[in-house]
Amino acid sequence: MKLFNDHLYVILSVKQKEKAELVKIARGHGLALMCPDVFLNEISDLSQICIDDEYLGGHLMSMICFYEINKLRNKKYRLFRNVKELKKYIEIADQRQDHCFVVETAVEKYTCYVDSLSINDSRDEYFLVKNIVDYTEFYYLTTKDYIEKTLSNSIKRSISKKENSEESVYKQLNKIVKLRDELDDVINTKIYLINKDNCTKVEDNISNDKNDDVSLMRMKSFLKKIHSYFHSSEKSGYFHLKVINKNLDTIFTIFNYKLKVDGVISYQHKVFDVVRNLGYQESLPDYLVGEKKDKKWDYISIFRRLLYTLKIYDCYPLLSNNKIPLAYEASEEIEALAKKLLALGYQDINDLVSCTKRKYPPVAVIVEANKKIFRTGGGITVMACMCSSRRRKPLYISDLLKHFDKIVVNHDFVYHNLLLLKITEDESRFKPQIISLKEAEKIKDDSKIEKLVRIINEVNKSDE
Repeated sequence: MKLFNDHLYVILSVKQKEKAELVKIARGHGLALMCPDVFLNEISDLSQICIDDEYLGGHLMSMICFYEINKLRNKKYRLFRNVKELKKYIEIADQRQDHCFVVETAVEKYTCYVDSLSINDSRDEYFLVKNIVDYTEFYYLTTKDYIEKTLSNSIKRSISKKENSEESVYKQLNKIVKLRDELDDVINTKIYLINKDNCTKVEDNISNDKNDDVSLMRMKSFLKKIHSYFHSSEKSGYFHLKVINKNLDTIFTIFNYKLKVDGVISYQHKVFDVVRNLGYQESLPDYLVGEKKDKKWDYISIFRRLLYTLKIYDCYPLLSNNKIPLAYEASEEIEALAKKLLALGYQDINDLVSCTKRKYPPVAVIVEANKKIFRTGGGITVMACMCSSRRRKPLYISDLLKHFDKIVVNHDFVYHNLLLLKITEDESRFKPQIISLKEAEKIKDDSKIEKLVRIINEVNKSDE
């Protein structure tokens, strides 16, 4: 487990008398001194000294320190105000243990580890794992409750009080950043502080079976199953915490960019990768954050938009508009969509505007907003895999036409994700229609069904 978990920390103030102790800490944790003379030979206090998983030393320029930490609130950067704070952090960090259950995400490797454990070691691992799972489940439910109730109600109060100022908005945005960083600490530090000596050990039927062989078998079986659930199941608290951590960072970055650093820091900065990956390659539109009146932000509208955006705080995956797969019910829908997209300057790759003239219509349609193209969707397997990987049922073309301005013209990614979640939860959609052969024989206006009926009857005759 790395000491600083890939963060770059900045020690704001280092006094001359603290240098020797700082060098000792660095060497004790295998950190190289980037500028040894500064610590070993020069006599002076230092400021804004960097420390990460490999190095101590190097000076972070005041400008970078100010913008990365104070303006961007870049999660890669963290602060120690002084060496005392660093020592407190290290005192906690040194207690972390590399739990195989958490660190090893490969099921096969963790299975081998579990199979190698003795009865006593299995019991220790069993209680350790139960405590880790319980902790993450509890923290997820606490986080969920905080966002959906405490934070949301706080934003609603700001709206009702008409707190129309940037300062009032940032009171709420700072809560999001604080929660994001807390989740980061839980995921990368706090679950590793649970160990076999401090975990709660409540005996149960699995761990305390009178027959040790049976107990061993049941504990190992439990460990293998819960490992898969912990890392892969979308119902897992640990899984949710990682998703929420990422989504909160995305949400804050969007609002922070438009309100504070638009025109000050390049949109191509790496911290905005999370936003560009949503499909906003060149710029971020105002409507994702709020409304302007006379070129000034209406902060009440920003509160409303923030409240709306927080509805997708645990949405996984947070979808982009790179590829929008579409099912349809009639070829005429494809032509209607094609005409609207052509009017927006999209390129019709497969001449879908003439779809009704085709003998065999496409399986599906894909709209690629970033490339400004639309095309056929390929085979059924490809479409199934695409929708499966997105964990969403596809939109019908009729859905897209109904919500065209929101999804295509403006590409409101929050609206898009919420619509897809609603559709996915609708059990009545995309169910195959099963009819009897006698019912199918009565249908005379569908050439495909007539052909299938003819083939089935021919097969039945040949069997006779």
